[in-house]
Amino acid sequence: MQNDNFYTKKPIPIQAFDFSKTKVDAQGNSLIDGQEDGKYYINTLEGKHYVRHDDFIIIGVRGERYPCKRDIFFETYQKAQSRDEKKMLDFLAG
Repeated sequence: MQNDNFYTKKPIPIQAFDFSKTKVDAQGNSLIDGQEDGKYYINTLEGKHYVRHDDFIIIGVRGERYPCKRDIFFETYQKAQSRDEKKMLDFLAG
């Protein structure tokens, strides 16, 4: 029996910011939506998500923001290398 339930992520360039190094995006906009009980949070499409100091903040293909744990980020993403990837990132940055 063949299992057709396996997928790979499409190679779509994204923007990501190391939250331990910056709290703003390339345009100077805050990466977070607020702070509560000393914890930062982002309002994502799925609701409120808390951000840890060493998380990465990812800007998705539709401009949505969400936190990603550091170890998962490095297992899933790599720096954009090709000219086309960098052009796409420039386009996304506006």
